[in-house]
Amino acid sequence: MPRSLGLATARYRPQIDGLRALAVLAVILNHLRSSLLPGGYLGVDVFFVISGFVITSSLASQPPGRGLGGFLVDFYARRIRRLLPALLACVLITAPLLCLVDPHPRATLETGMAALFGASNLVLLHQATDYFARASQYNGFLHTWSLGVEEQFYFLYPLLLWFSGFTRGSGSGSRRLLLWLVPACAASLVLFVVLASHHDPGAYFLMPSRFWELGAGGLLVPLVQALEQPAAGGGARDWLGARWPAGLSAVVALALPACFLIPQQRELEATLLVVGLSAALLALVLPRGHDPVARLLASRWPVRIGLLSYSLYLWHWSVLSLSRWTIGVSRWTLPLQALLLVLLATASYRWVEQPLRGGRWSEGSGRTIAYGLLASLGGASLLWALKGPLHQRFYLGSERSRNQRDREWRALAIAGTTITPGACSTDDLDDETLSSPERFRRHVLTCSAEPPGRPALHLFVVGDSHAMAFAPVAEHLLRTGRYGIGLLGRPSCPFPDTRYGHLARHCSRFQQLTEQELLRQGRLGDVVVVVGYHLSHLGDSQRLTDTRNNFRGAKGLPLLGAEAKQAAYTEALNRFARQAARQGMTTVLIGATPRHPDALICRPEWFNLQNEGHCEKPVQQELAHARELNTALRARLDPVVRFLDPVPALCGTGMGCDNRRLLDLLRDIDHLSVHGARQLIAPLEALLQWPQPQGNESRRR
Repeated sequence: MPRSLGLATARYRPQIDGLRALAVLAVILNHLRSSLLPGGYLGVDVFFVISGFVITSSLASQPPGRGLGGFLVDFYARRIRRLLPALLACVLITAPLLCLVDPHPRATLETGMAALFGASNLVLLHQATDYFARASQYNGFLHTWSLGVEEQFYFLYPLLLWFSGFTRGSGSGSRRLLLWLVPACAASLVLFVVLASHHDPGAYFLMPSRFWELGAGGLLVPLVQALEQPAAGGGARDWLGARWPAGLSAVVALALPACFLIPQQRELEATLLVVGLSAALLALVLPRGHDPVARLLASRWPVRIGLLSYSLYLWHWSVLSLSRWTIGVSRWTLPLQALLLVLLATASYRWVEQPLRGGRWSEGSGRTIAYGLLASLGGASLLWALKGPLHQRFYLGSERSRNQRDREWRALAIAGTTITPGACSTDDLDDETLSSPERFRRHVLTCSAEPPGRPALHLFVVGDSHAMAFAPVAEHLLRTGRYGIGLLGRPSCPFPDTRYGHLARHCSRFQQLTEQELLRQGRLGDVVVVVGYHLSHLGDSQRLTDTRNNFRGAKGLPLLGAEAKQAAYTEALNRFARQAARQGMTTVLIGATPRHPDALICRPEWFNLQNEGHCEKPVQQELAHARELNTALRARLDPVVRFLDPVPALCGTGMGCDNRRLLDLLRDIDHLSVHGARQLIAPLEALLQWPQPQGNESRRR
């Protein structure tokens, strides 16, 4: 590639800032209220395409004659000057402010620390974060996941461009870049599609599954070069230009924002469409500055917003996060929040982003990188102190809000036994407990307890993390001397395993071993109580938040609809219950409990100025969802399964649960508190008053 072509790509293109404005406004509107622009989160995908184009153009314009080391060091120094100052300022201001109002800022602080090193997407993946879940809104640095994807892309992509010869003026560089980049993007796209079907957080957060989006922007550079370069007898620009239908750019420009109206349930198709349209729009408007769409994108206000887009993206989530804990986010607060966002973004752009991006940090790029790393380490140290030695010291709210969750968690340990949350409701011990049936039996022994006299009857509580929340009920039955108890729970893992399994291999293994152990140990009169987060595992993702599609279907793909998930789950439960009944065991399914999606911000605190009425609507909606699901489950169960609907016991038969009552019944968004769990003791005891076996069927281990 002649060097002049590379240099041509490096000039400022205002149309790109206009497209950035569209992308950032879409993201902000979606985050303000997803119903305003359901697919506005796809603005991030537009940013990925733009970034791929800009980075490729920048690398193609570097002067020739340098070695690989100098090329990389200069590139990374430019990236640090471009991204780190504004990010560091945002993190160091936002984190302490959130610690004042968030009683449990650990996830926020860990994400912020990782963001300073370009790894927040990996931390969020490890936390098993659902980007669209209600609880994700409380992570003050959730939005930095996209910066992590881009920064990890920067470690790989420059090497590909260098070795292709594209950045060194090689005549065959463009052709070799295409030969390498097209298969890489194709492989990444396949990975994205596969993960979207099998492991959605991986598709969302991992760089390899997002590489194709940034790569699509990179592939545009040789095309735009060809379109901008005149040739004898009419260039590629003239040849293609003659074949572009009139108004094509306008059609694409209208179709792109229309994609932001696509519901989140069609995320895969919408992402493919948005990336394709973004690339097409860039290819259409960049070589043709006279095009009406190009002129619109390059006009005054789109360019101004586009120049502020990075700072707007960083600060909009900080403003929203702090607002959720204090004044709320409503039509009455939006003017103040919009003004604050503009002021913060403008200040960040003028006094942080621009001066430090264009300024000379040191005599060499190597020192610039070192200074950037030291600044990141310093910022991470402050956040570590807030998470560790200064943990919760700055929280301005009540002692009850600050300590309730930890106190409730510790209270689930059953005194005088080895049953504790850390031992019996964790996936940290998978490598040990799942290695063999013998080791799993040791785990079962750890999570079992017998009253004096070794009773004839045993009660086993099984399921996901909600099984551990049922510990106060099991403890009561243990103290009465009527039952020995066992408690086997694994987070996010419903019992029993369905016919085609769970997307998480360890989940299927855990529940298969649990079932084998129950059927091995179980005897006449024993009871198996199945507890789970049914609203999430079995709920309709088009109507409910925080739903999970982790049951496999016959083809190995996840089941998506509520009907399909409920059918698969109840089939597995009915099958287990019939096997257990043949051994004289009783299976009890505890139905869906109410949940409170805004529990974290609906606790009364002096700094929470929101009208408590805003909490009542989601409470009643979720209560209605729980009742509806319990009706559906009851209709699907085999008569051999006993069903306990917890809603009447918790909320009564009328409206029952309001915000304050539900805050008392739950320890967080969805798990029952100790007090809430104890409300189910009487209904379960009444349910267990069936004819019991006479005498002691003595029997076990």
